[in-house]
Amino acid sequence: TTLRDVVGTSMKRIGDSFRKVDRKTSAEAELANAEHLFELGQAKAADGKHGAAVGAYHRALSIQRRHLGEDCAEAGRTLNSIGVSLMESGAEDEDFSALTAFKEALYIRQTACGEGSEEVVETMGNMWRLLDRVREREEKEEVSRSARDNGVDGNEIEDATLGASGQRRRKSSIASSTRNGKHRGRRLSVTIAAAIREGRRRSSIVLDISSRERAMLNDLVPGHEDENDDLMGSDWKV
Repeated sequence: TTLRDVVGTSMKRIGDSFRKVDRKTSAEAELANAEHLFELGQAKAADGKHGAAVGAYHRALSIQRRHLGEDCAEAGRTLNSIGVSLMESGAEDEDFSALTAFKEALYIRQTACGEGSEEVVETMGNMWRLLDRVREREEKEEVSRSARDNGVDGNEIEDATLGASGQRRRKSSIASSTRNGKHRGRRLSVTIAAAIREGRRRSSIVLDISSRERAMLNDLVPGHEDENDDLMGSDWKV
């Protein structure tokens, strides 16, 4: 081995070391930028600018997954926030996208943070909020559709949503419409309820829900009782 070979080998090792440092520094800088983008998304969401918030979140998510992996805890946090902004945007056509983000966030958080973690409870709570919103809108649509089919005018449609009699008429119209298959495809509320059931099934810790919430799930996804419904001892509340 000549002196030139030794020097050449040493220089190569030094160069490799510098490149590794550069890559590490670059990754750290990009992850810091991802955190900045996430905080920007939160600020935009707080101002009600949910479209801008989702844009910032998506940019942060891309960086996080590139450097930390597809199912990293940071990605779960960002996906949960994407779902919230899509839900809060008030656009009906974003509800399915919000559900998709929540489902992915829930899977990641159950894996990365633990099945009974606060992060999991947070995401499942958001899925319940989405279900309540979608179900309320669907019920109003059912009342309006049923009323139109029966030749009821606009004032009577509004009256049907108020008071005890209106509640009874609403439930009756929904049940009738469901039995007769009048829904346009599978209702989104059913899809959300099924996702919540699956999320609860994957959790070894019991995620307690109220009797009203359990009745809602059983109404939307009948014949699929939760395996954990009869277990006791959970302090978590979704």
